[in-house]
Amino acid sequence: MRASEQTIQLLKDYYAAIEANRPEEYSRYYADDMTLTFANNPTIKGRDHAVAAFSATLDRVQSLAHELVNVWEEEDGVVIFETIGTWTLHDGTRIPVNAVGVFTVVEGRFTDQRITVDNNSVFATA
Repeated sequence: MRASEQTIQLLKDYYAAIEANRPEEYSRYYADDMTLTFANNPTIKGRDHAVAAFSATLDRVQSLAHELVNVWEEEDGVVIFETIGTWTLHDGTRIPVNAVGVFTVVEGRFTDQRITVDNNSVFATA
């Protein structure tokens, strides 16, 4: 079913913190024992490791904005969504990239994130 407004707002707030590259803010959305599988990379376990991975990636660019295209959710906290991530490089170049996320949300925190995306066009130039 389509996601509730509450779920959509949770994603928007989370991605606003990502775009601003504020790890102390976006880390609040992670459960301590969360798992993160980003594209073809090995699964990362734990909040601190997920924050370190995102921080290292975000430090390579000026910003990363997300436009939610479609968002669905299941009764068990699974949220599935399409997004257009717009990477802004340090030289001002903007590169849009389509992605799909499957997140599990428990009590307002992500316990699992699975992100399918191909960012080769971004990091070939970043």
